[in-house]
Amino acid sequence: MSYVIETYRPHSSVQDDTDVIARAARVGEDRAIRYLGAIAIPADETVFSLFEAPSIAALEAAATRAGLTVDRIVPATTTDLGGIAQAVRTSPSNREEPPMRTIFPSRPTGDPR
Repeated sequence: MSYVIETYRPHSSVQDDTDVIARAARVGEDRAIRYLGAIAIPADETVFSLFEAPSIAALEAAATRAGLTVDRIVPATTTDLGGIAQAVRTSPSNREEPPMRTIFPSRPTGDPR
């Protein structure tokens, strides 16, 4: 089953978030746990780490051994977007590569938002 570990990092820096993500990757060194990736959301002071594990208890124990702070563990649903994109590109009506587009454009320097 897939789970997300939420790690709250008040007043964190990029280096703090990098350290959390490195610890999350070490959780995956446990044979029963598979680390799928992590994302830091600086505006929310939170890092979300995604795993496959046999249970919440097994994941929490592995996280503790790896030194990862666990504020919350929740079941998660995952999807293979890469597989979906490949199917769309290879369907008869979509033989050409779709144009690239920016979904979340970066803000100009100095933009206060």
